[in-house]
Order: sequence, then structure tokens, then C-alpha cells
Amino acid sequence: MSSTAHASAERCAGGWTAGCTDPSAANYDPSATSDDGSCTFVFEEAGKEVEISGNLHDYVVTALQSLWGALSLAVALQRRRLQSRAF
Repeated sequence: MSSTAHASAERCAGGWTAGCTDPSAANYDPSATSDDGSCTFVFEEAGKEVEISGNLHDYVVTALQSLWGALSLAVALQRRRLQSRAF
């Protein structure tokens, strides 16, 4: 079942239609009135297509937190190296 058909099949009470409401997603459903978390995003990374499903915002936040943690560790290690050379 295509994602659009899937979204259309999930009619909620009161006329709401569940589906992907993010226009930047590969499976955007313009008829969806309620986001169901099914959005899929496709990116190219190192020459390969990478597909991400779910909430893009959560993915980006998690990726940035991981990057920030790695950068913080690198800065701490560099400070230690510099401090050990000062003596």
C-alpha cells in the first residue's frame, strides 16, 4: 500500500485524515490533516541515499546533540593536552 493510500485509509473520527503533513518529506500527503509520524526523508550521505522515517525535527536534534557531545569531548581532550604541555 502506498503511503498516500495508507494515509487516506486512516481516517480519524471527525473528518481528520492521518498522514505525513511535512511538505519536505518524500511521502508528504497534502490531504492529511493530522500528522501520524509516518514522514520519510531521503538524504544523500557519502554518495549513498539514506532514508529517515519519523519526525525529522527529533532526528536533527538527536544528531546535533551527538555531534555536540563529540565536539565537547574533543575540546576537553585538547585542553588537557595543552595544559599538560604548559608545565
